[in-house]
Amino acid sequence: MRTSTYKLLSMLLIVALTLMLNIGQGKAVIKISKNIYLKGGYTVIEDTIVFSESYTGSLTFKYPKGWVKHINYTKVVVVDGEYANVVSVSEDYVKLEVRDCKQIKFYTVFSGIYVFRNRYALTFIPLALAPLELPAEVSVTLHYPTTNIESAPYGFNVSGSQATAYYGTVSEGTNILLNTSFSYTDVTWIICYNLHRTIELADYSKAVIKDTYVLTNIGPRSESKIEFKLPKSAKVVKVAGVLGEYFRGANQGSFTTRNTSDFLILEVRFRHSTRGGEKIILTIVYEVPLIKENDKYVVKGAFSSNGVYVIKSTVIVKVEGSLNTIEPEPSYKSAGEAKYFNKIVPIAELMNENLDIALKFSINMLKIYLPFIILAVFIVVLSAIGVAYVKLMGVKKPIKRPLFDQRSSILSDVKEDVEKLYNVVERVESLSRAVRDKKISRRAFQLQKRNIEKDIDSLSEEIKNKVKSLSELDSRFSTPATRLYERVNEMLKLCKDTLSLIDSYTTKRIKLKELTSTVEINVSKMKRVLSTIEEIVLDMEDML
Repeated sequence: MRTSTYKLLSMLLIVALTLMLNIGQGKAVIKISKNIYLKGGYTVIEDTIVFSESYTGSLTFKYPKGWVKHINYTKVVVVDGEYANVVSVSEDYVKLEVRDCKQIKFYTVFSGIYVFRNRYALTFIPLALAPLELPAEVSVTLHYPTTNIESAPYGFNVSGSQATAYYGTVSEGTNILLNTSFSYTDVTWIICYNLHRTIELADYSKAVIKDTYVLTNIGPRSESKIEFKLPKSAKVVKVAGVLGEYFRGANQGSFTTRNTSDFLILEVRFRHSTRGGEKIILTIVYEVPLIKENDKYVVKGAFSSNGVYVIKSTVIVKVEGSLNTIEPEPSYKSAGEAKYFNKIVPIAELMNENLDIALKFSINMLKIYLPFIILAVFIVVLSAIGVAYVKLMGVKKPIKRPLFDQRSSILSDVKEDVEKLYNVVERVESLSRAVRDKKISRRAFQLQKRNIEKDIDSLSEEIKNKVKSLSELDSRFSTPATRLYERVNEMLKLCKDTLSLIDSYTTKRIKLKELTSTVEINVSKMKRVLSTIEEIVLDMEDML
């Protein structure tokens, strides 16, 4: 009896082991190498997934609860295989569809997961180590933007600006939440909320690209410059802000370029440093050569973010003639124009594939030169009429300034006045520091205070009068003029309140701590108001 029982138990054990082996053999282990790039305000996770044999099916990655909402970009690139794509991002899951692939790269971008303390940025890294369908052998490498690392995740080995860990084989659906911190002082915390790119084709040799960036400083410190990675063959034509053009070697608002093996680096120094939460608008115009490939012309890097993280984007291709075909398929296409929405690759420096536009087009030479021909004819006719009029009347009549010139001239003057307002804010900051550090007498303070109040009263009045004249010339400017009045009045009040506060400190009515915190808040508000004024002026220019 006992012998038969042992035999039965042995047989059951053998069957169980056989089933377990069959199950294990049915789920082959995949290899996942994770490269995690910590950037200023966002984190890029690059998963290189290698299958033991050609795989077809789903890969569903489960993340720690509540973190998927921080994902704002995903992309799959096939390295060896037929097809792979992201099919859904929902709740705590990201699902991929794979067909006949041996190797793929899966990119995920998380944003807004940084906390600042002292001089360090603490960031959280949600990781899906293995999909729900298959176990995985996982290795992880963290790439920091600095060598000044305060703390790496537990179990990671740090070397220079990298930290590595090997997790071995993990079961299906495994996920983990890491945290790490590093110095934020060596990192640029500027991202682009909106990039508007226009690619103009007027001949077969080059494309003229105009990029307008709406940039925001999302970090804890002031930023005074930014770098763009343009195509190596690019030629910079113009760099400008809302208040005018930037020039090489200028004291305020300048740019420089330098060549590397892969890019043309464009460094732009702002007219005024931007604090956390403040934004700045930059326009960059540059030329790139058109590349002839087979029967098509190719614009290289047309969807590149040029080294800046981009959230929203619009790309417009304009042809001075007929646009026959264009790849990839645009969101909108007409006879001479095509539009793409949110097609810019925000991490182009890591994922430099599918960045080009290939197109067939024909140039209408008459269309290009027709405006010049019309202008020449108009000048000749106008000159003839003028000569005939002078001979007939025998007197010279003053030439009235064209309406467009008047409006443009007024806006140009307003932009100069806004630039002077920035200088007033800097004078207020400087005066506050001098009073705080006891480097100025009360008499000298009162003199500077009166001068600043006089200047801001004068500038505010000039801006209002000029904008009033503009709205009288063209009623369409009435609404933005009203908005501008309100912002100028707000700026005037903030400036005078700040000066009054500094005056209170000189007479010992408030303490140093209250002075410092309140002045910083008011100066930040003044710069935000000036930024809004810049936007209104930009809107007015668009209305010309």
